[in-house]
Amino acid sequence: MMKVSQWLLQTLLCVLVFLKIEGTTEVGITIIEGAVANGAVCLDGSPPAYQFDAGSGEGLHNWLLHIQGGGWCNSIEDCHTRTYSLYGSSKKMKSSDYNFTGILSNKQDLNPSARVFNVIVDELLGKGMKNASNVLLSGSSAGGLASILHCDKFRAFFPTNTRVKCVSDAGYFAHVKDISGEYKFEGYYDQVVTLHESSKNLYPECTSKMKPSLCFYPQFAMPYVKTPVFILHSTYDTFQVQNIWATPQADPKGLFAKCKQDINVCSSDQIQRLKDFRSDFLNALLVVGNGSSRGWFVNNCFTHGQCEYQSKWLGNPSSRLNHKAIAEAVGDWFYDRSTIQMIDSQNVLPHYCNN
Repeated sequence: MMKVSQWLLQTLLCVLVFLKIEGTTEVGITIIEGAVANGAVCLDGSPPAYQFDAGSGEGLHNWLLHIQGGGWCNSIEDCHTRTYSLYGSSKKMKSSDYNFTGILSNKQDLNPSARVFNVIVDELLGKGMKNASNVLLSGSSAGGLASILHCDKFRAFFPTNTRVKCVSDAGYFAHVKDISGEYKFEGYYDQVVTLHESSKNLYPECTSKMKPSLCFYPQFAMPYVKTPVFILHSTYDTFQVQNIWATPQADPKGLFAKCKQDINVCSSDQIQRLKDFRSDFLNALLVVGNGSSRGWFVNNCFTHGQCEYQSKWLGNPSSRLNHKAIAEAVGDWFYDRSTIQMIDSQNVLPHYCNN
């Protein structure tokens, strides 16, 4: 089982947040007031913030930084709307709203934006992270994609003898055709990359060969990532099924409207179409390469995001592959105990994994 760090950090756009789980310890909020002078601010102009849980003993030299999900705003109006939530303002953060669990738990039995990113990492380096022996950058959903795109940049903050690796949970958004046979979601990424001027932060080796919005997709960016990366994902990721593959635009008659929300009502033909999507996703995934520095744990759960939920991270049998929990697989990969490249059987139908 992975002995994860007790130094915990989680960020989304301007704030560092995490899911509220009953019965876990509250972690206070740290606001970086001085970041405003450097232009590192939230969408509403408030300073960035994060939550920090300092470890002890072995945890003093092991760090875990986690970037939570929440999507992206793709228009000025959409970004303005987010200023009224914790996704766009540190003023909306409350320490009682967020607690650590799953990959963020500091209990060993339970857990084995560019400017903002820079100022937070700089502050943590000053708090002792520069002396770390082991550092893991993880993220879920949009944060999982960020952990891929920022992986090499993050690695560069540390000496070569520091073990630095990255984990992406539910962040491998695949560039695959939707049920209409087109790439309708691609336009959304065009808007996101243009609005946020993201191209300058994408891999130039990729953007020199194709339009920047395509380099936002992991399958096109991963070939240029040099730092070890672990992909935790579901072949039937609910966000991708509902918002990329079977969107209302791709399914104007609503034939998949009920199925994509509840797999128990899917017909045999619809299940087969889902299996075809699974195959397309795996084809997009396997460009990560099969070297020992690349790891993956890909199950057939009908879910989106698994590392932040304690039951999925360690306890739930339905999330396991080869009798190994996600936490155990990530731990074996991170500490080089074994090569972890596990994909659920195609004979295992999509199923719900408990939260």
